[in-house]
Amino acid sequence: MDYFEPIVSALIHTTGMHRDVDSDLAKRVRLGGFVFIGFLIAILLTTQKVSRDPGVFWTLAGITIATTAARWVLCEKLHPTSPHPLPHWRFYLSATILLNALAWGLYTADTLARRGIEDWESQLMVILVAGTTPVAMTAFTPVPWLVRGFSILFHVPPVLACGVLGGTRGWTMFFVFCMYLAYLLYYSSRAHADYLEELRRNHALEEARLTAEEASRAKTDFLANISHELRTPMNGIIGMTHLAMGTPLTNEQREYLETVYTSSHSLLRLLNELLDFSKIEAGKVELECIGFAPRIVIEEALRNFQGVCTSKGLTLQSDCAPDVPERVYGDPGRIRQILMNLIGNSVKFTSRGGVVVALKQMRNDGRHIRLRLSVRDTGPGIPEEKRKQIFEPFEQTDRSTTRRFGGTGLGLSICQRLAGLMKGKVWVESRVGEGSTFFCEIECAVTGLETITAAPELGIAPAVNRPRRILVAEDNTINQRLILRLLEKRGHTVRLASNGREACEIFAQEQFDVVLMDVQMPELDGIEATARIRAKENPGRKVPIIALTAHASESSRKEFLDAGMDEFLPKPIDPTRLYSLIDYVK
Repeated sequence: MDYFEPIVSALIHTTGMHRDVDSDLAKRVRLGGFVFIGFLIAILLTTQKVSRDPGVFWTLAGITIATTAARWVLCEKLHPTSPHPLPHWRFYLSATILLNALAWGLYTADTLARRGIEDWESQLMVILVAGTTPVAMTAFTPVPWLVRGFSILFHVPPVLACGVLGGTRGWTMFFVFCMYLAYLLYYSSRAHADYLEELRRNHALEEARLTAEEASRAKTDFLANISHELRTPMNGIIGMTHLAMGTPLTNEQREYLETVYTSSHSLLRLLNELLDFSKIEAGKVELECIGFAPRIVIEEALRNFQGVCTSKGLTLQSDCAPDVPERVYGDPGRIRQILMNLIGNSVKFTSRGGVVVALKQMRNDGRHIRLRLSVRDTGPGIPEEKRKQIFEPFEQTDRSTTRRFGGTGLGLSICQRLAGLMKGKVWVESRVGEGSTFFCEIECAVTGLETITAAPELGIAPAVNRPRRILVAEDNTINQRLILRLLEKRGHTVRLASNGREACEIFAQEQFDVVLMDVQMPELDGIEATARIRAKENPGRKVPIIALTAHASESSRKEFLDAGMDEFLPKPIDPTRLYSLIDYVK
């Protein structure tokens, strides 16, 4: 099998696995020398070698201890992947191993020659040699010539000693040793080829893992950029439509604008669903654990559908069990998202009757509480064969559903995965012609962090609507015009900056009550601009900085707050939220 060695050696070097082989070799052999120290103790306790041949024994002991210590230092401190690798590391390691093997091979040969095969000391050495070699072969498998060198130096001296002894027993031992050595040499080549194949496979798997991680990062970056690029024009469309609807309009004009406004929000919901699904698939969703009131979350979700239910003649009710705590700890935003999806589906597919949202407690062990939400409607129901299908991505009960009601088919899939992240699940019970009930179980904590509101962060509790001087750093001209109009309608004085560098210069020259800082800008981004403002501003008067960004994720919010910003306002900008944040500023 030696003809494999040049091929596999070339494979090591060409595929960049040489360091992997050396690292694995260091792990395998660093403690091997201590086995021979154990052999020294066995010889010391069971034979008269020390008293009979002290020079030979202590020479062997000195070589064994020295090579063992050198091997440990080489493998533990100086290996190729260590902070201080030793040049020609493999050469020095091999020298310690082969020197030790030669010393023990000569010692075994000396014992056989002096004491004969029948003596206990000789038999002990034969046992040690025969038992040690397979273990050594396994340890040295990454380097086949080291296996061969160790086997030859360890076995040839005893083999020659047996030949010198002669006789039936001597020649028998001679041939047994020769056959054993031949088998070991043959097997070492096979073992090395198998080892390299496994290493190559592991290396390929590692490369595949790194490629997958890089692809995941690229996907995340792509989604972030797409989110930014889509939300920026949508901010202009929704915002300008909102402003236009506040001007004198004819009935026909108002109808057109309301259609644009509704369609824009539908597009925004579609974008959010696609981004949420992609983040869940990539494992990028981070859950909060803050205090919230479950009943209020339900009321807020229901409030969003009150108008459409009234227009369709549907009733919309809630039913919360009295044993549900007033306050639990979890991610209210994600729970609200699940509720909005489930209620939205029920309202969409129900044409008569109504929708009831219920909440009850399933388990409470003092640390965690399991809550069950249910959304019951009087819609058409779902056939049994379709109930599993609707939880699959991009699936609906049939194609006509998409044509009639719209939607991506992602809502229920997102709900199920979000519930799974909260150690829960989503399922449905339904009867065709009578309606459906969607259940969602989630687990929350009984204790945790309280919700941090925007008001304390911006420095005041009550909201005060008074004119303020506001610096707006935004590079998009449409967004500049939109924010300018929104703020001027409330009587604020606005100063515009087209990038972070310009914002820092204006901030250093003028006094402002609040800064609205876009995160992605040319020349100097919002995070760096915030850092410069914080470094130079008066410590006694910290001006609130509100991040304006299309990166609408909780992890992004945390990044912005850690950078020195005080709040986070995602695009498209919600005017009500914008006014609320500014009204809280001193």
